[in-house]
Amino acid sequence: MAYTHPTTLLLTACLLLAGGCGDKDDTDPKDDTGTPDQTAAHAVIAIVSPGPGETFAQGDAVSLEVSITNEETGDAIVPDAVEWSAQGWTYDQAAGSVTDLPLGSYALEVTVTIGSRDLTDSVSVTVEELYDPLTYRGDLRSRIYLYSNEYDLDDEGPCDGVFELVTDEHHAVSGSGHCSVELFWGMVDWDVDFDIDGQRTGDTIQGTLFFFDDHGTRYENPYEGTATDSMVDIAFDADHSSADGELTFWGTMVGSALP
Repeated sequence: MAYTHPTTLLLTACLLLAGGCGDKDDTDPKDDTGTPDQTAAHAVIAIVSPGPGETFAQGDAVSLEVSITNEETGDAIVPDAVEWSAQGWTYDQAAGSVTDLPLGSYALEVTVTIGSRDLTDSVSVTVEELYDPLTYRGDLRSRIYLYSNEYDLDDEGPCDGVFELVTDEHHAVSGSGHCSVELFWGMVDWDVDFDIDGQRTGDTIQGTLFFFDDHGTRYENPYEGTATDSMVDIAFDADHSSADGELTFWGTMVGSALP
């Protein structure tokens, strides 16, 4: 049998163990930098943008940003993966600008992966659909009732005229109209100029028609009706036009969309 020196045997054993035979350093170098799971244990995330409850129009550029930090040191952490999601839509960057968020109101969620840990945060947003602006013109058919304190008389008569209203890209309504009425056997000849505001939702349109008398008193009527891309048909009630009941104004507005 061949003779092997003990030192050779010891060296061979050290190499096989791949750890060497010097003094062992108790410091694991992974602890200095942090393994992914060690880093994840102290990670916190927060959506920086968009802000809670923000509203955007369809096609707007929306800034997405999530903060990912070590809660003990405050240092930024580089994640393994990031995914934003909402109603089947996804985006895989921690920060960026997007123009294709889904329409509607919903929770926009971000999931950040660090090691084997997933962290999530969410924020509520609304993306409104944009519409083609429309202008409607048509006829006003209305009646006005007026009570005169001065003469202790009342009268009622037709106040027919015209109106025009616009629905903008957000379906907000604005407009104006005009009609004339003769009351008290022609002693009162009154031109009424009124304004219109409101909102169209689907085929429903509603809002307020309001005007001022010669003394600066405001009269207003809520209205509701139907609006499509080709026509509008609105009715307004007399019940809310005057706080003191001295003047009431009610009727309809029917018109067509301009080409």
